[in-house]
Amino acid sequence: MQVFSLPSMRSAILFILLLAGCAGPRLVEYLPSVQGVATQADVKRDIGPPLKIFPPDKSGDIWVYRELNYSHNPPFGVSSCVEYVLTFDRKQVLQEWTVKEWPPQSCR
Repeated sequence: MQVFSLPSMRSAILFILLLAGCAGPRLVEYLPSVQGVATQADVKRDIGPPLKIFPPDKSGDIWVYRELNYSHNPPFGVSSCVEYVLTFDRKQVLQEWTVKEWPPQSCR
């Protein structure tokens, strides 16, 4: 039976966290590239279902996504919760999006 040392366990956990962060496109990079062209189906396929969907207002649906921001400097860990609010038009095409940063506990 192999026993792992604490430093190797820390390295393994850090590696897993880095992989998890690379699992899909980061919203801050993805959204500008698809604004005005991506449909709701495209967005859902590329980044998954939204956390919340608000009923259509005068323009269209409003979707909310959140992701955790991780600090790359000591102390490592979650530094904030980033909320993205996506607005679609009546044809279900992404028209605009906004970003708000919240304390990490807000992502729960």
